[in-house]
Amino acid sequence: MLLLYSGEPYFGYIRVSTAKQGEKGVSLQEQKDAITRHAERFGLEIGRWFEERETGAKLGRPVFSDMLRLLRRKKARGVIIHKIDRSARNLKDWADLGEMIDSGIEVQFANESLDMHTRGGRSPPISRPSLPPTTSRLVKKLVPVTALSNNSLLSAR
Repeated sequence: MLLLYSGEPYFGYIRVSTAKQGEKGVSLQEQKDAITRHAERFGLEIGRWFEERETGAKLGRPVFSDMLRLLRRKKARGVIIHKIDRSARNLKDWADLGEMIDSGIEVQFANESLDMHTRGGRSPPISRPSLPPTTSRLVKKLVPVTALSNNSLLSAR
């Protein structure tokens, strides 16, 4: 089932932690291309792009903070991010995203089948039976913990 949205534009957010990652890992351009394909697939318009070269573990990332401020002011319907790990790797940023989701701002991930607005954590194109609300709350809590754990492992290398 393909759901098409219309109306207000979305923000696109792309991030790499280091200049090296921008060249070797999933580059900013590759992230942007994936988000663009996601938006086209679901009939979404990207009204503005936010590009950052900072680790997601760092608090107070200027571009991310600016985007959140504009989302709170309802300057877009939501944000599309390449993957969960491109959004945040610290609890404060995850809490901020969670508050936005709870207030009705959409957060979508282009390369992961997770829609934080539905009880079952399902992606827009996939129809599955809903999971109990406790499962949804668990998913919302496990995502940042997993990202933080991964961040700690990467830092230890």
